Amino acid sequence: MFNVGVIGYGRSGRDIHIDAILKKPEQYRVAAVADRLPARREMAKGELGVNTYENYQDMLNGEDLDIVINASFSHEHFPITLDLLQRGFAVVSDKPFTRTPGEADELTEASLEGTARLFPFQQSRFAPYYEKAFGIANSGILGRINKISICFGGFSRRWDWQTMSEFNAGNLRNTGPHALDQALTFFAGDTVPEVFSYLGKVTSAGTGEDYAKVILTAKGHPMVEVEITASSAYPAATYNIDGANGSYQGTMKEAKWKYFKTGDAPEITLITEPLADADGNPAFCSETLPWIEESCVFEGDLFDIINSAFYDRLHNTLANGADFPIKLWQVRRQMEIIEKAYKNSMNQFKI
Repeated sequence: MFNVGVIGYGRSGRDIHIDAILKKPEQYRVAAVADRLPARREMAKGELGVNTYENYQDMLNGEDLDIVINASFSHEHFPITLDLLQRGFAVVSDKPFTRTPGEADELTEASLEGTARLFPFQQSRFAPYYEKAFGIANSGILGRINKISICFGGFSRRWDWQTMSEFNAGNLRNTGPHALDQALTFFAGDTVPEVFSYLGKVTSAGTGEDYAKVILTAKGHPMVEVEITASSAYPAATYNIDGANGSYQGTMKEAKWKYFKTGDAPEITLITEPLADADGNPAFCSETLPWIEESCVFEGDLFDIINSAFYDRLHNTLANGADFPIKLWQVRRQMEIIEKAYKNSMNQFKI
């Protein structure tokens, strides 16, 4: 069993991380919590019965910890994680991982020294809706994939600190890491795609964007577009995948896909003369394809599933030396994409 210290007893630290590890008492024990707010410390003490600290340094000095979860403010992820690594801790760092690719490089270097280990909290990699979309796209049944669209969004108005760019926030950094982490798995190896972007602010307070469209392209790969929106009362499906033999459409709750087998469909031959039907009337290309249609439903609570999967894999890595599926170079590539999206934005949000 691993002793865990948690930095930040807010929506992420309390409601995501601690909620997940309390369900795994044979693997983890919450040993201590650090939070600047007295009310949060009192809440943690009352709910968990653990020692609490105003600052995380005192927690590190006062407790015997195996793992530290960094669920601090977004702009503090990098400096606190770097400090933890330099002290030799195993660290789970919440998203956004860093502000820049250079900061990601510093964390990677620090994690290679001594006993330090770093685990980016990209739990959406284990989402059933993503695993199904990825599996269908790579199965070959849709034929050559032309386009993959990923949409995370709905209609909401925000006025908290996560609308402020000075806090390393805004929707591209708040929600974008989930969608981008998934999107980049469709690019083989360490390919860094070209980035086209449009960022805007529509419904939220603060200085950060609440709308982001990021288009990723690379030779030999399908176009992958990611949309993060807070201004869509009729949001698109989470995944739309189009190929030469069919399409896939899925939400986080259900999915359907429709395709035909190449050998079961007649071959088409280019005709340059105007088309006509059997009666000689002008006609449009028309055929009946042997469609196959399938569907599925994703059962269970999504957050429970992905958070549980993350901490199961973390335990297997720390206890048994298993390979951890989320690589630092993958998250570093994500930081590069986000940086390019801000620089290349066709709208007002540039850095």
